[in-house]
Amino acid sequence: MAERVNRAILKLSGELFGKDSEPISFDRYNIVASQILQIVASTDVQMAIVVGGGNVFRGRDANPNVDHTEADAMGMLSTVINGIGLREAMVRMVLPIPV
Repeated sequence: MAERVNRAILKLSGELFGKDSEPISFDRYNIVASQILQIVASTDVQMAIVVGGGNVFRGRDANPNVDHTEADAMGMLSTVINGIGLREAMVRMVLPIPV
């Protein structure tokens, strides 16, 4: 018999949050948040979520004219933006804000 999983870590690439040529899509935050909330609602597994920055300013998309250290700092900020965007979508779906 398989051992039951009580906790899981979900790692999401930052590229998941982009759409077409745009690195950030609020529609994508909503889609991913909805899917995560469905999983959480249908199981009793505690989930930790780790998001990435999607290499917005690092790696393959880095401009050769941008200093490597500065590009890394910009990439870290894109990771924070994705985390805030996903969290905002999840909170809004669980606790609707009156308009």
